[in-house]
Amino acid sequence: MRKNSVLPVKYEKEEKESLLTSFGGAPIFLEFLKSIGFDQMVSRNLKSTSSQGFHPFHHLLSLALINILGGESVSDIAMIERDSGLKRFLEKYKNYFLGFMGREFRKSKSGFFPSATTLFTFLNSFKSGQEEAERESTPKGKCKILPTADKLENLSAVNRDIISVAQTLSPKSSATLDMDNNIILSNKRNAKVSYKKDKSYQPFNVYWAEQDLMIHSEFRDGNVPPGFEQLRVLTDALTQLPASVKKVQVRSDSAGYQHDFLEYMEKGKSRFGKIEFAVSCSVTQSFRSAVLNTPEDEWKRVTYLDEDGNQIETNHEVAEMCFVPETKNKSKKAPVFRYLATREVTDIQIEFSDTGQMMFVTSENAEKKLHLEVFKGSAYKIFGIVTNKSELPLDILHWHRKRCGKSE
Repeated sequence: MRKNSVLPVKYEKEEKESLLTSFGGAPIFLEFLKSIGFDQMVSRNLKSTSSQGFHPFHHLLSLALINILGGESVSDIAMIERDSGLKRFLEKYKNYFLGFMGREFRKSKSGFFPSATTLFTFLNSFKSGQEEAERESTPKGKCKILPTADKLENLSAVNRDIISVAQTLSPKSSATLDMDNNIILSNKRNAKVSYKKDKSYQPFNVYWAEQDLMIHSEFRDGNVPPGFEQLRVLTDALTQLPASVKKVQVRSDSAGYQHDFLEYMEKGKSRFGKIEFAVSCSVTQSFRSAVLNTPEDEWKRVTYLDEDGNQIETNHEVAEMCFVPETKNKSKKAPVFRYLATREVTDIQIEFSDTGQMMFVTSENAEKKLHLEVFKGSAYKIFGIVTNKSELPLDILHWHRKRCGKSE
């Protein structure tokens, strides 16, 4: 036992490298990359400009391993570097991956992967030359979509190749695109405050449901409003879809309730023709009035089937309404969409003042978020959907609700 030691044990460093790895999933991931020709995709679209002897393939592989093996930052490459069993396995791939690993990966026991500093340099190469100047010149309280570097377009082409391989292996004639923002909290100096009052970044994602693939993502500052320039994001995402896709449908939350966005899909201006959609709509005062004026016999109970095929009833109801929104577009040729409303009974208490005015016993924030209204003496949460689909309201509601999760 060592002097000054609390526990009755002796710690010794094992000099011999282990043949085992703690990252058991990595070999399967590498097999996957080899099978789809990921190295060739990168070689076609990204040219090496590194003075450190690493090809872009090495950087992308290292960054992917950090993500799938539980890393949280670029500096976690050191965690992977220390795993001698994983490095031993990677040596077996030196004759695959276009010879990159045998020719350029470090052969010594240290430095097998790019260092954290080298990875940071690689990531910074995707920045536009005007990015920092644009960010600094943006007035306080204003937001701006920063310019995209040409190299980032090349990286997008790598993703397009991956999508093409997925479509070849499992062809889908239709693409349901889920569009949503994702808030990433950050303490970085140049991070902006989002609508949730935290410093963050807020990328906008487009996810292809049938293929379970992210087809487009635009990184944004945290103060960029959700849905900002959503039509442009959609048109960019459509260019990622293979030619074999013939039909496109779109699902979005209320950030997508923009009439230029909806009209673009309805008028069939893309190569896919008319794009069917279901988008959460704003619960304005006129929308509330239309909900309250909807006859009781129009409301249908929302049901769903469980895993055993049993029909389960909920406390949700859905109805199609007669509603014309207040828009700036007064043209007679403007498309007319269907509006659905959902209501869900809640146990929030209702009180009445001496004048008969109704009040909800809840915080002002909760009342605003839940769009509370009263039907038959009970409080209900109110939400809305705008759509150009022709199915029954219940079917549209179920389809729209399937968007949750993956696009974030």
